[in-house]
Amino acid sequence: MRALSVVLILLVVLVGCRRSSQTEESPQEYFAKLEKQWKPPTERSNSPVTAAQLAESSQHMGIRFSSNTIALGFRKETGGMDTAIFLKVRMPSNEVERFIAASPLAKERFRENGAALPGSNSLLDPWWWNFTGKRQVRYGQASLPKAEVLHMLIDPENRSSVIVYLVWHQT
Repeated sequence: MRALSVVLILLVVLVGCRRSSQTEESPQEYFAKLEKQWKPPTERSNSPVTAAQLAESSQHMGIRFSSNTIALGFRKETGGMDTAIFLKVRMPSNEVERFIAASPLAKERFRENGAALPGSNSLLDPWWWNFTGKRQVRYGQASLPKAEVLHMLIDPENRSSVIVYLVWHQT
């Protein structure tokens, strides 16, 4: 009787521990699949920023871009309660202070480091929105008419250029 009990327990353990179907993944398979899907951050979005997207950003944000500005990425979120625009541009370092002075953030005080933009650090962010972990960034925020907000993060790329991350959204 005791031998029969041991056999039954072994049967239950062996049969009960088998995977129930092929759709289940082991942790190793799951992480291997995620690793294959991972992409390193890129500087630009896969889709070039159009003139219409840059004009729309300029209109909503109340800013003007010089001819030396290079648009690196654009994303517009609609369909929820509020609309938001995310824009990443590169500009010469010597134009940054003029750019700020002509923007709605002209009278705002910028903070050094420790900044986070709305929508950042999310798995849903596009790969080109990659300022996380950079040092020496400057961040400013301004309230706009019609319950809108503009955020600006300036990330010095090198001595001659900066990357500017802009977020406009409704509240």
